[in-house]
Amino acid sequence: MTYQRKKISVIGLGWLGKALAKQFIIDGDTVSGTVSSQEKCDKMIDEGLNCFVYQLGETLNQNLVDCDVLIYTIPPRGEDYLQLLENFVRQLSDKQQVIFVSSTSVYPDLNRVVNEDDAVDQPSPHTGISILKAEEIFPKQGISATILRFSGLFGPGRNPGKFLAGKENIKGANTPVNLIHLDDCIGLIKAIVKNEIVGAAINGCADNHPTKKEFYTLAAKKAGLKPPQFSDEESDYKIVDNTKSKELLNYRYKHSDVLLALDSI
Repeated sequence: MTYQRKKISVIGLGWLGKALAKQFIIDGDTVSGTVSSQEKCDKMIDEGLNCFVYQLGETLNQNLVDCDVLIYTIPPRGEDYLQLLENFVRQLSDKQQVIFVSSTSVYPDLNRVVNEDDAVDQPSPHTGISILKAEEIFPKQGISATILRFSGLFGPGRNPGKFLAGKENIKGANTPVNLIHLDDCIGLIKAIVKNEIVGAAINGCADNHPTKKEFYTLAAKKAGLKPPQFSDEESDYKIVDNTKSKELLNYRYKHSDVLLALDSI
């Protein structure tokens, strides 16, 4: 099947959104995106990106609404996030392919492998917002969005060696990590667009799950930073299953081994 060039809107040209937009442009697609300030917008325009200033809760520019594919990448924040997101979703159309970038924080630490059916309504440990409630806004408004749940993101510009470097007495040394490289975040989104997937929930996570101590010690050393020190206290965990992403999208992870992926940063 020949790939048809698309008109794509990326809501949130942050670390992921900007890299994603540039890749779609390389592929020949027409891309527009949003940032939260005019200063950021001017910088994006200087880099060749068609950009609009947008804050969640505002009315979307019609140029962004009129698209084949809309990809939402803005991280959740603020007490009124769910209400603002609902206002945003009301502006969308069921004629678009909508992709909502979500998080594997929808899964509790069950001390086992978790898949797309294990999501629960719980506050995110990072924001206090229920990510599952955010996901559910789309079907409630009649939008068959594909929900892409990413594990911890890393890659150029987001070096995991800095995350825990120099810290001490960190618990959970032997818990497995769930991570995904930027290249695979982009690869999965492109595969969803290419395969015209709608209404699915899909995990994005690398194949292997080294321990927290193994990964972050190596990451810090490769970054030339002081390795973190871990305590003997254990913590609950989960292992995110990526089988559906590989089978539904016929996708092969570029960085299936996150330890080897550290060399690409």
